[in-house]
Amino acid sequence: MHKVNHVQCADHSVQFVVLKVLTFIKEPTKQLRDVLIRIRRSKVMRQQYRVEAAVAKLASKESTHQDSSTRWNSTHEMCADAFGKRVILDNIMDQYTVDIGHDTLLNLEWHAIDGVLTFLRASC
Repeated sequence: MHKVNHVQCADHSVQFVVLKVLTFIKEPTKQLRDVLIRIRRSKVMRQQYRVEAAVAKLASKESTHQDSSTRWNSTHEMCADAFGKRVILDNIMDQYTVDIGHDTLLNLEWHAIDGVLTFLRASC
């Protein structure tokens, strides 16, 4: 048999790196996803979100969309949108801690999300 050098597809290489980088924010992303699900399921929290978005003069009054587990770019979009609406999400997490089931994301967790977003913007 002849030995053949294998060259990996560039897209697969990028996919591998991005998925590895996303493991650094696995827990904060899981918490964020949980908060977004609970906001979407609760009429009261959705209304509060819209009120706070209007006060903050955001263009969109709709909450951040949840990501898809099979698409890393949807996780990137969810985190980027949530980071831009951080104040609103933190306020809702503070007000509805009991309903959500956990506290707000810590500054360290938001900084980790921001760091990964910065890396992905620069790399992809």
